[in-house]
Amino acid sequence: MEANVHTRYREMLRLAADAQRWRILQLLCGRALTVSELVELMDIEQPAVSHHLGRLRGAGLVTSRIEGRSRRYSWTRPDPGSDAGDVAQLLRSLLGNGGAPEPVATSPAACPPIEIHLL
Repeated sequence: MEANVHTRYREMLRLAADAQRWRILQLLCGRALTVSELVELMDIEQPAVSHHLGRLRGAGLVTSRIEGRSRRYSWTRPDPGSDAGDVAQLLRSLLGNGGAPEPVATSPAACPPIEIHLL
């Protein structure tokens, strides 16, 4: 693996390690949510939620789709073997197995573990 791939992995994991971003990822397990829904569930201000979603989108971990006047955010389904795909699989596996730093009531079945193949 090239050094820049390691750097990208580290950056993606560092972004996800933030407690509020981790909680967003956990809340997005198995469902798509709007910023307003995330604000309500997390009890933090809208600008903070939008900032965290922007960082997660930039890292390739979440995506959004326009639905009416809102955007729905969900996990990205990147190509297996891609940088984002490998890290997303690892994170989804951790979330599905209760590896969150601040657990949120979520059924493990909502975000099933994904098999990870690292070289």
